[in-house]
Amino acid sequence: VSFTQDKIETINGRKFLVLEFVGVVRDEDKTITIGNSEKKHYNYLMYSVEEGKVLIFNFNCPANMRSQWQATAKDIMQSIKITKAKK
Repeated sequence: VSFTQDKIETINGRKFLVLEFVGVVRDEDKTITIGNSEKKHYNYLMYSVEEGKVLIFNFNCPANMRSQWQATAKDIMQSIKITKAKK
């Protein structure tokens, strides 16, 4: 895994752990790939905690499309707003 960022960031008043990286997915059983059994994927992950539950937000795409999607992924993630559920 090659991390672009790993930090705690406040977004819309809430703290998130932000991870951005390119990772390798291996199909060791060759059940989902033909040819090369390694695929690189760009990932933008955010974690937060709400009432004792971990909330996970994830964007990923093939690594070769990173330049097309990286800015959009950040915009999407920066727009996340979490409100408390009404009981």
